[in-house]
Amino acid sequence: MSFENFAGNEHLKTQLKRFIISGQILNSYVFSGENGIGKKTLSQEFIKELFCEAPQKSGACRTCSACRQVDSASHPDIYYLKKQKDKKSYGIDDIREQIIKQVYIKPFIASRKIFVIPEGDDLTQEAQNGLLKVLEEPPQYVIFIILVSKKSMLLDTVLSRSCVLNLRPAPLKDVSQFLRRNFPDINGEALEFYTKFSQGIIGKAIKIITDEKYHALFFDTAKHLSSVIKSRDALIDFHRFLLENKDETDSIIDFMLIFLRDCILSCEGLKNMVICPQNLKSVLCTEVYKKKYASCMETVISCKSKLSYNVNFSFWGLDLLTEIQNIFDND
Repeated sequence: MSFENFAGNEHLKTQLKRFIISGQILNSYVFSGENGIGKKTLSQEFIKELFCEAPQKSGACRTCSACRQVDSASHPDIYYLKKQKDKKSYGIDDIREQIIKQVYIKPFIASRKIFVIPEGDDLTQEAQNGLLKVLEEPPQYVIFIILVSKKSMLLDTVLSRSCVLNLRPAPLKDVSQFLRRNFPDINGEALEFYTKFSQGIIGKAIKIITDEKYHALFFDTAKHLSSVIKSRDALIDFHRFLLENKDETDSIIDFMLIFLRDCILSCEGLKNMVICPQNLKSVLCTEVYKKKYASCMETVISCKSKLSYNVNFSFWGLDLLTEIQNIFDND
């Protein structure tokens, strides 16, 4: 089993290989891990192994009709749960219409029928209870694949009827090898930056390489935060930046935490662990400032949790930036 498009998580590759070789395929698998860690990629590799029409010793052939249909999400025996228009979650009606009505119809061309739930975190409790009825006594040919960022979002009864596969960040050497293989024009300091930026999450590296807006957002966030730390006059500009990029708030918070982490590591003399030295050219590195950076990280994390409540975003951003400036105002 090659999983050539997937780096890291060797323990899960081995586990999935055992399922394939033994033929003991379970009815439900939960792929759990943070966004960008490779849940979709690993699950697709697994599905290819199950459906491949001309398997090789190394794994799926990747060229047969079934493998190509898996890659293009067009296989007639693979169903992807979709949300209703303008809905942020899957409801019980989605389960009834897209799964329960289809689950007892035998596969068209393959020996198995697979239902993929790509955003399992968004299953309402009612939807999960509806799914549970099928999970308790599924047809032998049916496999459910549920992708979640946080398995705690799933009911214990759903988890107990599934094989839970917890994805871990890949070793940085594996990330570097993946990037060299897939982005051969990237090398030197750029390769080192993208590798460290990933923090073992290959999807993060791919995004900052391929998404110009995301790339610019990272450096703009560091520039604004550095300015706010040094001057109260910068608060208005950073606040405007937050409002203009409201839809990217999660990324901005992550970038703020990366910047502050780098500041702390630089203060500790661990510059080889810094993700982006370029952002630290004007950063003060003293024991006092190290404590301030740590306090600032705690503030950002605390304010992030408040976003889950229905707060006024403009006031939230202003409070966050004011708290940060208060930390750095006086020794």
